Amino acid sequence: MIRIVAAVLIAVPTGLAAGQLPETSLEAGATYLSPDNAGSGVGGYVAGRVRLADAMYVFGDYGQASPDYHLPIRGRTDVDHSVGTAGFGFRMQVSPVADFALEGAWIRSQWDFPGGSAEENGGLAAFHVRTRLDSGIELSTRAGYTVDGPAGSTWLLGMGAHKGLGGGFGLTVGALTYGGEDIHARFGLRYDFR
Repeated sequence: MIRIVAAVLIAVPTGLAAGQLPETSLEAGATYLSPDNAGSGVGGYVAGRVRLADAMYVFGDYGQASPDYHLPIRGRTDVDHSVGTAGFGFRMQVSPVADFALEGAWIRSQWDFPGGSAEENGGLAAFHVRTRLDSGIELSTRAGYTVDGPAGSTWLLGMGAHKGLGGGFGLTVGALTYGGEDIHARFGLRYDFR
């Protein structure tokens, strides 16, 4: 499987620009949350990634929004729903502008509602692929499986894009779904440390 992905990524960069993908970054912005069996809500998030060695990094993020949930006793209620992750990745550079990584992380989901709260702790295993086009746009995709994640134990799939603005800053947009129904979308500003 890794050889197939690497072969595809090596074949793609024929028109890619020089310059490596960022290994350390900080990001913040707005998040849109649409959980399964609930309305949608808008909130904020912060995320980061830090290079530890040539092939290893740590990453984390935290996002919170207030979608409407249907609670058995109270009916429709605003609930503060937060999701945080902290994990590590092992990356393989397949060209100056493309890489592939295997990731593992802890996930914590929390729901705060009038009169109480609930939380769930779980984990995820995923692979993450990034590449940069000659237009300067960075594309990424993440796929994997969660155990006791925001939508229980299910698969996850995410896609994103980043466009540099200069000086290390850039705009990022992305979406992640757990099981095809619990959707987390983001729009933010990222700073890449070179």
